[in-house]
Amino acid sequence: MRSDHGNLAPVDTSLSSSHALLSTWLKRLFALLAFGVVVYLFWPLLRELRNVAVLIKQAGWEWIGFAVLTQVISYSCLAALNYLLLQPFQGRITFWQRS
Repeated sequence: MRSDHGNLAPVDTSLSSSHALLSTWLKRLFALLAFGVVVYLFWPLLRELRNVAVLIKQAGWEWIGFAVLTQVISYSCLAALNYLLLQPFQGRITFWQRS
């Protein structure tokens, strides 16, 4: 809004501050609602965490080495594939940058 002198008239900030306050409260309400949904969805899983100690005691730990070796081989194959795919392009990319 302009006054007769061409200067800007003072702006009423109560509307903008109430809008900012409403926006803040809506964000908080949405965050609280999202938190409620997460708690509702994951509440059954929290009860299952009690069984983790039993599961860890019964785990077949002899397979952990096989699992780690499989992961290392998998990542190495992926890095080798990337090396082959990038051969036509100029530039040098080391093995560790690809994996």
